[in-house]
Amino acid sequence: MLAFSLLVWTALSTSLAACPADSRTPPSQSAAPQATPPDPAAPLACTAAAAAPQGGARDPHVLQRRRAHVPWAGPSSQMDVPYAPFGPRNVFDFHAPPASVAGQSAAPVVLFVHGGGFEELNTEFVDLSASPWVELQDRGYAIVAVRYRQRPSGVYGAEMARDAGYVVQLLRANAAAWHVDPNAIVGYGTSSGAFVLGLLAYGRDRANPASADPNEHASSRLNAFLNDRCESDWRHFVDSAITIHPFSSATFVAVPQAEREAASALWWLERPNAQTVPTISFYKVPVNVPPLFNLHDGWLGYQLTLDLQAHGQSECSFHLYLGATPLPWELAYDWLYRVIGW
Repeated sequence: MLAFSLLVWTALSTSLAACPADSRTPPSQSAAPQATPPDPAAPLACTAAAAAPQGGARDPHVLQRRRAHVPWAGPSSQMDVPYAPFGPRNVFDFHAPPASVAGQSAAPVVLFVHGGGFEELNTEFVDLSASPWVELQDRGYAIVAVRYRQRPSGVYGAEMARDAGYVVQLLRANAAAWHVDPNAIVGYGTSSGAFVLGLLAYGRDRANPASADPNEHASSRLNAFLNDRCESDWRHFVDSAITIHPFSSATFVAVPQAEREAASALWWLERPNAQTVPTISFYKVPVNVPPLFNLHDGWLGYQLTLDLQAHGQSECSFHLYLGATPLPWELAYDWLYRVIGW
């Protein structure tokens, strides 16, 4: 297993694909996935040439050093903005960028959903003076940090996604008021937060044109998904080995299989004509073979990338990084520049 892990580290710790279509518009349906999955020991790759980012082919690192700013024309930062009548945790923090980047008509958005083992955590640890937030805001991104219902409220899967998805809908329906780009909403989540965003990236779009709530007329689907250790599949774990989980029972034994499936991003990607969005995945745990013992096993990101590629999503990549090191944000910044333009 160690040799295989080192092989995966060597083969997959570089960008797997850099050949996007126009990822600033809602994704279209594409062909069904391959019947037989690729060899898990083979490196993932994309052979198409890289597309030039918005504004021409420029090195994002050079752009970073020479970025020109203009005054921010949108609303000021706001904390604990209520967004839905589901409970007191349904609030978000809106962190306006200190300035816009020249050429931006509205701010791109990083919608952050925190992890924490499905416990009642908050969003105060978004430190705007530290990485990655200071760099994201220097690139003109508005940061929206979402709180959502968790244990012990008893919700899971679809209800958690409903909370975060409603924030996406609210931002899109009121894009002019918030001065944000409705076609540049990037979901960034860690662990259980990435799990929630995975359902928004590939699951059911909650747009409801018939709703009396005008916010619900807008799409809840992300334009891109940046995940750190997304728990993308709840169907392949050893029940007795899981000690951190979203259910009240000690294991998954009493949880209906249909509920496990609907809470699994990979289950949605296995459906014919699945919806996809540009995705970059980061994992610390080596790639093993199901059944799994660790909720953050690298297999989850590896298989996620295989499924995305099988559906024709060219802008997807999978990276392993050492557990004692920070997430390699330079890779994420370059990816954001390619798929969003900033």
